[in-house]
Amino acid sequence: MSRKYTLLFTLFTLLSFYISLYQPIFAEDISNTSITTTINSENSYTFNFENGPGEWIENGEVRLIRSYEYVNSGRYSIYVDHRKNSSDGIALNADFLNKQVNTTYSAYVLYSENDTIESRNFNFNIQYMSAGKMITQCITSTDVSPAIWTELSGRFTLPADATHIKLVINTSSSKNLSGSADSLPFYIDNIKIIKTSALTTSTVHTDISNNNSPTVIIIIIAVALILLVILAVAFKTRKKNSDIPKFQVFDADELKQEIAILSEKPDMCKDINILVCSVNFTPETLKHKEEAINRCAMMVLRAAGKYGSVYRTQNNEFVCMSTKPIKEQLEKEIAYETSKPSEYPFSISTGFAKGDERNVDIRELVSAALSEVVNNENLSRSLTSKYLD
Repeated sequence: MSRKYTLLFTLFTLLSFYISLYQPIFAEDISNTSITTTINSENSYTFNFENGPGEWIENGEVRLIRSYEYVNSGRYSIYVDHRKNSSDGIALNADFLNKQVNTTYSAYVLYSENDTIESRNFNFNIQYMSAGKMITQCITSTDVSPAIWTELSGRFTLPADATHIKLVINTSSSKNLSGSADSLPFYIDNIKIIKTSALTTSTVHTDISNNNSPTVIIIIIAVALILLVILAVAFKTRKKNSDIPKFQVFDADELKQEIAILSEKPDMCKDINILVCSVNFTPETLKHKEEAINRCAMMVLRAAGKYGSVYRTQNNEFVCMSTKPIKEQLEKEIAYETSKPSEYPFSISTGFAKGDERNVDIRELVSAALSEVVNNENLSRSLTSKYLD
Protein backbone atom coordinates (compact mmCIF):
# COMPACT_ATOMS: atom_id res chain seq x y z
CA MET A 1 0.00 0.00 0.00
CA SER A 2 1.35 3.43 -0.97
CA ARG A 3 2.10 6.05 1.67
CA LYS A 4 -0.81 8.28 0.70
CA TYR A 5 -3.36 5.45 1.07
CA THR A 6 -1.80 4.38 4.35
CA LEU A 7 -2.16 7.94 5.62
CA LEU A 8 -5.78 8.13 4.49
CA PHE A 9 -6.60 4.84 6.19
CA THR A 10 -4.91 6.01 9.41
CA LEU A 11 -6.84 9.29 9.44
CA PHE A 12 -10.13 7.50 8.83
CA THR A 13 -9.41 5.05 11.66
CA LEU A 14 -8.54 7.89 14.07
CA LEU A 15 -11.73 9.74 13.10
CA SER A 16 -13.88 6.67 13.75
CA PHE A 17 -12.15 6.06 17.09
CA TYR A 18 -12.56 9.71 18.14
CA ILE A 19 -16.29 9.72 17.43
CA SER A 20 -16.87 6.39 19.20
CA LEU A 21 -14.83 7.57 22.22
CA TYR A 22 -16.60 10.89 22.68
CA GLN A 23 -20.07 9.91 21.59
CA PRO A 24 -21.31 9.23 25.20
CA ILE A 25 -20.32 12.78 26.17
CA PHE A 26 -22.56 14.20 23.44
CA ALA A 27 -25.47 11.87 24.19
CA GLU A 28 -28.50 12.56 26.30
CA ASP A 29 -31.06 10.29 27.93
CA ILE A 30 -33.64 9.60 25.24
CA SER A 31 -34.94 6.28 26.47
CA ASN A 32 -38.50 7.44 25.90
CA THR A 33 -37.79 8.81 22.41
CA SER A 34 -37.90 6.71 19.25
CA ILE A 35 -38.57 7.19 15.55
CA THR A 36 -40.37 4.49 13.57
CA THR A 37 -38.92 4.22 10.07
CA THR A 38 -40.13 2.14 7.12
CA ILE A 39 -37.22 0.47 5.32
CA ASN A 40 -37.72 -0.68 1.71
CA SER A 41 -34.99 -3.26 1.01
CA GLU A 42 -34.12 -3.82 -2.68
CA ASN A 43 -31.44 -5.82 -4.48
CA SER A 44 -30.84 -4.85 -8.08
CA TYR A 45 -29.02 -6.96 -10.66
CA THR A 46 -27.72 -5.34 -13.84
CA PHE A 47 -26.27 -7.29 -16.74
CA ASN A 48 -24.44 -5.11 -19.32
CA PHE A 49 -22.49 -7.95 -21.01
CA GLU A 50 -19.25 -5.97 -21.24
CA ASN A 51 -17.32 -9.16 -20.42
CA GLY A 52 -19.55 -11.66 -22.22
CA PRO A 53 -22.77 -13.53 -21.33
CA GLY A 54 -21.73 -14.08 -17.71
CA GLU A 55 -24.52 -15.87 -15.82
CA TRP A 56 -26.81 -15.92 -18.86
CA ILE A 57 -26.86 -19.19 -20.79
CA GLU A 58 -28.20 -20.66 -24.03
CA ASN A 59 -31.85 -21.67 -24.13
CA GLY A 60 -31.94 -24.22 -26.91
CA GLU A 61 -29.33 -24.74 -29.60
CA VAL A 62 -28.06 -21.19 -29.91
CA ARG A 63 -24.77 -19.35 -29.71
CA LEU A 64 -24.27 -16.34 -27.44
CA ILE A 65 -21.67 -14.03 -28.94
CA ARG A 66 -20.31 -10.83 -27.40
CA SER A 67 -20.78 -8.19 -30.10
CA TYR A 68 -20.04 -4.50 -30.63
CA GLU A 69 -22.00 -4.20 -33.90
CA TYR A 70 -25.11 -2.96 -32.05
CA VAL A 71 -25.13 -1.78 -28.42
CA ASN A 72 -27.77 -0.12 -26.27
CA SER A 73 -25.08 1.37 -24.03
CA GLY A 74 -21.48 0.56 -23.13
CA ARG A 75 -19.24 -1.22 -25.62
CA TYR A 76 -20.83 -4.67 -26.00
CA SER A 77 -24.12 -6.50 -26.27
CA ILE A 78 -24.91 -10.22 -26.70
CA TYR A 79 -25.76 -11.56 -30.16
CA VAL A 80 -28.14 -14.57 -29.97
CA ASP A 81 -27.44 -16.54 -33.13
CA HIS A 82 -27.99 -20.00 -34.69
CA ARG A 83 -31.59 -20.12 -33.44
CA LYS A 84 -33.71 -22.92 -34.89
CA ASN A 85 -37.01 -22.42 -33.07
CA SER A 86 -38.94 -19.53 -31.58
CA SER A 87 -38.30 -20.94 -28.09
CA ASP A 88 -34.54 -20.67 -28.59
CA GLY A 89 -33.06 -17.64 -26.86
CA ILE A 90 -31.12 -16.50 -23.83
CA ALA A 91 -31.85 -17.65 -20.26
CA LEU A 92 -30.89 -17.08 -16.64
CA ASN A 93 -31.17 -19.58 -13.78
CA ALA A 94 -32.83 -17.39 -11.15
CA ASP A 95 -33.36 -19.39 -7.96
CA PHE A 96 -31.99 -16.37 -6.09
CA LEU A 97 -35.28 -14.47 -6.63
CA ASN A 98 -37.57 -13.83 -3.67
CA LYS A 99 -40.92 -15.61 -3.47
CA GLN A 100 -44.33 -13.99 -2.93
CA VAL A 101 -43.03 -10.47 -3.64
CA ASN A 102 -43.12 -8.24 -6.68
CA THR A 103 -40.10 -8.58 -8.94
CA THR A 104 -39.55 -6.07 -11.73
CA TYR A 105 -37.35 -6.45 -14.79
CA SER A 106 -36.34 -4.74 -18.01
CA ALA A 107 -34.28 -5.74 -21.03
CA TYR A 108 -33.46 -4.18 -24.42
CA VAL A 109 -33.67 -6.19 -27.65
CA LEU A 110 -32.85 -5.40 -31.27
CA TYR A 111 -32.55 -7.24 -34.58
CA SER A 112 -30.98 -6.09 -37.81
CA GLU A 113 -32.98 -4.86 -40.78
CA ASN A 114 -30.63 -7.03 -42.84
CA ASP A 115 -32.38 -10.11 -41.41
CA THR A 116 -35.94 -8.87 -41.99
CA ILE A 117 -37.81 -5.59 -42.38
CA GLU A 118 -40.91 -6.98 -40.69
CA SER A 119 -41.72 -6.40 -37.03
CA ARG A 120 -41.28 -9.28 -34.63
CA ASN A 121 -42.82 -10.21 -31.30
CA PHE A 122 -40.38 -10.73 -28.42
CA ASN A 123 -41.25 -12.46 -25.14
CA PHE A 124 -39.95 -12.33 -21.59
CA ASN A 125 -40.88 -15.68 -20.03
CA ILE A 126 -40.52 -17.28 -16.64
CA GLN A 127 -40.34 -21.01 -15.95
CA TYR A 128 -40.47 -22.72 -12.54
CA MET A 129 -41.56 -25.86 -10.73
CA SER A 130 -44.60 -25.51 -8.46
CA ALA A 131 -46.76 -28.25 -6.89
CA GLY A 132 -44.78 -30.81 -8.83
CA LYS A 133 -45.49 -29.22 -12.21
CA MET A 134 -43.37 -27.18 -14.60
CA ILE A 135 -45.03 -23.80 -15.15
CA THR A 136 -44.20 -21.55 -18.12
CA GLN A 137 -45.62 -18.04 -18.22
CA CYS A 138 -45.13 -15.26 -20.78
CA ILE A 139 -44.82 -12.16 -18.62
CA THR A 140 -44.27 -9.65 -21.43
CA SER A 141 -44.89 -9.83 -25.18
CA THR A 142 -43.77 -6.78 -27.15
CA ASP A 143 -43.72 -5.91 -30.86
CA VAL A 144 -40.24 -4.85 -31.99
CA SER A 145 -39.30 -3.07 -35.20
CA PRO A 146 -35.97 -3.69 -36.95
CA ALA A 147 -32.84 -1.72 -36.00
CA ILE A 148 -34.54 -0.08 -32.98
CA TRP A 149 -33.60 -0.91 -29.40
CA THR A 150 -36.90 -1.79 -27.69
CA GLU A 151 -37.47 -2.30 -23.98
CA LEU A 152 -39.18 -5.38 -22.57
CA SER A 153 -40.37 -4.66 -19.05
CA GLY A 154 -42.87 -5.83 -16.48
CA ARG A 155 -43.24 -7.53 -13.12
CA PHE A 156 -44.16 -10.90 -11.68
CA THR A 157 -44.67 -12.66 -8.33
CA LEU A 158 -43.38 -16.17 -7.67
CA PRO A 159 -45.33 -18.65 -5.52
CA ALA A 160 -43.83 -19.69 -2.19
CA ASP A 161 -42.89 -23.20 -3.42
CA ALA A 162 -41.29 -22.12 -6.72
CA THR A 163 -38.03 -23.92 -7.56
CA HIS A 164 -35.84 -24.37 -10.66
CA ILE A 165 -36.63 -20.80 -11.71
CA LYS A 166 -35.49 -19.71 -15.15
CA LEU A 167 -35.96 -16.43 -17.02
CA VAL A 168 -36.05 -16.75 -20.82
CA ILE A 169 -36.08 -14.15 -23.60
CA ASN A 170 -37.13 -15.37 -27.07
CA THR A 171 -39.57 -14.68 -29.92
CA SER A 172 -43.15 -15.68 -30.67
CA SER A 173 -44.04 -18.18 -33.35
CA SER A 174 -46.44 -16.96 -36.05
CA LYS A 175 -48.17 -18.92 -38.81
CA ASN A 176 -48.31 -15.77 -40.92
CA LEU A 177 -44.56 -15.45 -41.18
CA SER A 178 -42.04 -17.52 -43.06
CA GLY A 179 -40.10 -20.26 -41.34
CA SER A 180 -37.14 -17.90 -40.92
CA ALA A 181 -39.10 -15.95 -38.30
CA ASP A 182 -38.49 -18.62 -35.70
CA SER A 183 -34.72 -18.52 -36.27
CA LEU A 184 -34.31 -14.74 -36.33
CA PRO A 185 -31.02 -13.78 -34.61
CA PHE A 186 -31.18 -10.82 -32.24
CA TYR A 187 -29.16 -8.65 -29.86
CA ILE A 188 -29.81 -8.24 -26.13
CA ASP A 189 -28.38 -5.63 -23.76
CA ASN A 190 -28.87 -3.93 -20.37
CA ILE A 191 -30.97 -6.44 -18.48
CA LYS A 192 -32.07 -5.32 -15.02
CA ILE A 193 -33.80 -7.40 -12.36
CA ILE A 194 -34.95 -5.91 -9.07
CA LYS A 195 -36.16 -8.18 -6.30
CA THR A 196 -38.13 -6.32 -3.65
CA SER A 197 -38.51 -7.73 -0.16
CA ALA A 198 -41.43 -7.08 2.17
CA LEU A 199 -41.56 -3.78 4.06
CA THR A 200 -40.27 -3.94 7.60
CA THR A 201 -40.20 -1.49 10.48
CA SER A 202 -37.38 -0.73 12.87
CA THR A 203 -36.81 1.61 15.76
CA VAL A 204 -34.09 4.22 15.39
CA HIS A 205 -32.76 6.11 18.40
CA THR A 206 -31.18 9.57 18.24
CA ASP A 207 -27.70 9.55 19.83
CA ILE A 208 -26.63 13.17 19.61
CA SER A 209 -28.22 15.96 21.62
CA ASN A 210 -29.13 19.22 19.97
CA ASN A 211 -26.80 21.17 22.28
CA ASN A 212 -23.66 19.24 21.40
CA SER A 213 -24.23 18.12 17.80
CA PRO A 214 -22.52 21.25 16.32
CA THR A 215 -19.27 20.23 18.03
CA VAL A 216 -19.31 16.82 16.37
CA ILE A 217 -20.26 18.32 13.00
CA ILE A 218 -17.35 20.80 13.20
CA ILE A 219 -14.93 17.95 13.98
CA ILE A 220 -16.19 15.86 11.06
CA ILE A 221 -16.01 18.81 8.64
CA ALA A 222 -12.45 19.64 9.75
CA VAL A 223 -11.24 16.07 9.23
CA ALA A 224 -13.06 15.88 5.87
CA LEU A 225 -11.29 19.05 4.72
CA ILE A 226 -7.93 17.59 5.72
CA LEU A 227 -8.69 14.44 3.70
CA LEU A 228 -9.70 16.53 0.68
CA VAL A 229 -6.43 18.49 0.83
CA ILE A 230 -4.43 15.25 1.01
CA LEU A 231 -6.33 13.80 -1.96
CA ALA A 232 -5.87 16.99 -3.98
CA VAL A 233 -2.11 16.91 -3.38
CA ALA A 234 -1.98 13.22 -4.24
CA PHE A 235 -3.78 13.71 -7.55
CA LYS A 236 -1.66 16.74 -8.41
CA THR A 237 1.54 14.80 -7.99
CA ARG A 238 0.41 11.81 -10.03
CA LYS A 239 2.13 11.10 -13.34
CA LYS A 240 0.90 13.06 -16.31
CA ASN A 241 -0.19 9.81 -17.94
CA SER A 242 -2.06 7.46 -15.61
CA ASP A 243 -2.15 3.71 -15.98
CA ILE A 244 -4.07 2.31 -18.92
CA PRO A 245 -7.75 1.92 -17.89
CA LYS A 246 -8.14 -1.82 -17.47
CA PHE A 247 -11.88 -1.73 -18.15
CA GLN A 248 -11.24 -0.17 -21.58
CA VAL A 249 -8.31 -2.22 -22.88
CA PHE A 250 -8.81 -5.95 -23.35
CA ASP A 251 -6.03 -8.51 -23.19
CA ALA A 252 -4.55 -10.78 -25.84
CA ASP A 253 -6.71 -13.76 -24.91
CA GLU A 254 -9.84 -11.71 -25.57
CA LEU A 255 -8.43 -10.68 -28.94
CA LYS A 256 -7.91 -14.31 -29.85
CA GLN A 257 -11.48 -15.08 -28.80
CA GLU A 258 -12.85 -12.16 -30.82
CA ILE A 259 -10.92 -13.24 -33.92
CA ALA A 260 -12.27 -16.79 -33.55
CA ILE A 261 -15.84 -15.48 -33.30
CA LEU A 262 -15.54 -13.07 -36.23
CA SER A 263 -13.92 -15.72 -38.41
CA GLU A 264 -17.28 -17.51 -38.33
CA LYS A 265 -19.25 -14.29 -38.94
CA PRO A 266 -17.81 -12.84 -42.18
CA ASP A 267 -20.85 -10.58 -42.68
CA MET A 268 -19.82 -8.66 -39.56
CA CYS A 269 -16.36 -7.99 -41.06
CA LYS A 270 -17.33 -6.21 -44.27
CA ASP A 271 -17.45 -2.82 -42.52
CA ILE A 272 -14.76 -3.41 -39.90
CA ASN A 273 -11.65 -1.22 -39.58
CA ILE A 274 -8.43 -2.67 -38.15
CA LEU A 275 -5.58 -0.71 -36.58
CA VAL A 276 -2.31 -2.13 -35.24
CA CYS A 277 -0.24 0.40 -33.32
CA SER A 278 3.14 0.03 -31.62
CA VAL A 279 5.48 2.35 -29.73
CA ASN A 280 8.89 2.88 -31.29
CA PHE A 281 11.56 2.59 -28.61
CA THR A 282 14.86 4.43 -28.63
CA PRO A 283 17.41 4.31 -25.78
CA GLU A 284 15.98 7.60 -24.52
CA THR A 285 12.35 6.45 -24.87
CA LEU A 286 13.11 3.26 -22.90
CA LYS A 287 13.84 5.42 -19.87
CA HIS A 288 10.16 6.45 -20.01
CA LYS A 289 8.80 3.11 -21.20
CA GLU A 290 5.58 2.91 -19.17
CA GLU A 291 4.61 6.51 -19.85
CA ALA A 292 5.20 6.06 -23.60
CA ILE A 293 3.06 2.91 -23.66
CA ASN A 294 0.29 4.68 -21.76
CA ARG A 295 0.39 7.60 -24.21
CA CYS A 296 0.01 5.21 -27.11
CA ALA A 297 -2.88 3.37 -25.46
CA MET A 298 -4.75 6.56 -24.67
CA MET A 299 -4.33 7.82 -28.25
CA VAL A 300 -5.83 4.60 -29.64
CA LEU A 301 -8.67 4.67 -27.09
CA ARG A 302 -9.55 8.26 -27.95
CA ALA A 303 -9.41 7.53 -31.66
CA ALA A 304 -11.62 4.44 -31.26
CA GLY A 305 -14.20 6.24 -29.13
CA LYS A 306 -17.41 4.28 -28.63
CA TYR A 307 -17.15 2.56 -31.99
CA GLY A 308 -14.14 0.33 -31.36
CA SER A 309 -12.51 -2.11 -28.99
CA VAL A 310 -8.83 -1.97 -28.07
CA TYR A 311 -6.67 -4.99 -27.25
CA ARG A 312 -3.13 -5.14 -25.87
CA THR A 313 -1.12 -7.97 -27.44
CA GLN A 314 2.22 -7.20 -25.83
CA ASN A 315 3.85 -4.45 -23.82
CA ASN A 316 4.04 -1.85 -26.56
CA GLU A 317 1.52 -3.06 -29.13
CA PHE A 318 -2.23 -2.52 -29.44
CA VAL A 319 -4.90 -3.73 -31.86
CA CYS A 320 -8.15 -1.85 -32.44
CA MET A 321 -11.28 -3.16 -34.17
CA SER A 322 -13.73 -0.41 -35.05
CA THR A 323 -17.02 -0.15 -36.92
CA LYS A 324 -16.07 3.37 -38.02
CA PRO A 325 -12.99 4.57 -39.99
CA ILE A 326 -10.19 5.20 -37.51
CA LYS A 327 -7.17 6.31 -39.54
CA GLU A 328 -8.09 9.98 -39.83
CA GLN A 329 -9.03 10.23 -36.17
CA LEU A 330 -5.79 8.58 -35.07
CA GLU A 331 -3.77 11.00 -37.20
CA LYS A 332 -5.48 13.87 -35.34
CA GLU A 333 -4.57 12.27 -32.02
CA ILE A 334 -0.96 11.81 -33.16
CA ALA A 335 -0.73 15.45 -34.22
CA TYR A 336 -2.14 16.56 -30.88
CA GLU A 337 0.13 14.27 -28.85
CA THR A 338 3.33 15.16 -30.70
CA SER A 339 2.56 18.88 -30.38
CA LYS A 340 2.77 18.69 -26.61
CA PRO A 341 6.09 19.24 -24.82
CA SER A 342 7.84 15.95 -24.09
CA GLU A 343 10.88 14.92 -22.10
CA TYR A 344 11.75 12.17 -24.57
CA PRO A 345 11.31 11.31 -28.29
CA PHE A 346 7.89 9.73 -28.86
CA SER A 347 6.76 8.01 -32.06
CA ILE A 348 4.58 5.07 -33.07
CA SER A 349 4.28 2.68 -35.98
CA THR A 350 0.80 2.02 -37.38
CA GLY A 351 -0.91 -0.29 -39.81
CA PHE A 352 -4.48 -0.12 -41.13
CA ALA A 353 -6.87 -2.43 -42.97
CA LYS A 354 -10.56 -2.22 -43.87
CA GLY A 355 -13.07 -4.90 -44.68
CA ASP A 356 -15.32 -4.76 -47.74
CA GLU A 357 -17.65 -7.00 -49.71
CA ARG A 358 -14.69 -8.95 -51.12
CA ASN A 359 -12.44 -9.05 -48.07
CA VAL A 360 -14.34 -10.32 -45.03
CA ASP A 361 -11.73 -12.65 -43.52
CA ILE A 362 -10.84 -11.19 -40.12
CA ARG A 363 -7.48 -12.96 -40.00
CA GLU A 364 -6.49 -11.53 -43.39
CA LEU A 365 -7.54 -8.05 -42.30
CA VAL A 366 -5.48 -8.16 -39.11
CA SER A 367 -2.54 -9.62 -41.02
CA ALA A 368 -2.75 -6.81 -43.58
CA ALA A 369 -2.66 -4.16 -40.87
CA LEU A 370 0.11 -6.03 -39.08
CA SER A 371 2.28 -6.23 -42.21
CA GLU A 372 2.38 -2.44 -42.42
CA VAL A 373 3.71 -2.26 -38.88
CA VAL A 374 6.22 -5.09 -39.28
CA ASN A 375 7.62 -3.48 -42.45
CA ASN A 376 8.37 -0.33 -40.51
CA GLU A 377 12.13 -0.19 -39.96
CA ASN A 378 11.68 1.06 -36.39
CA LEU A 379 9.86 -2.10 -35.29
CA SER A 380 11.90 -5.24 -34.80
CA ARG A 381 9.14 -7.73 -34.07
CA SER A 382 5.43 -8.19 -33.37
CA LEU A 383 3.50 -10.72 -31.34
CA THR A 384 0.04 -10.05 -32.78
CA SER A 385 0.56 -12.65 -35.52
CA LYS A 386 0.40 -15.54 -33.08
CA TYR A 387 -3.24 -14.72 -32.31
CA LEU A 388 -4.19 -15.34 -35.94
CA ASP A 389 -3.42 -19.08 -35.90
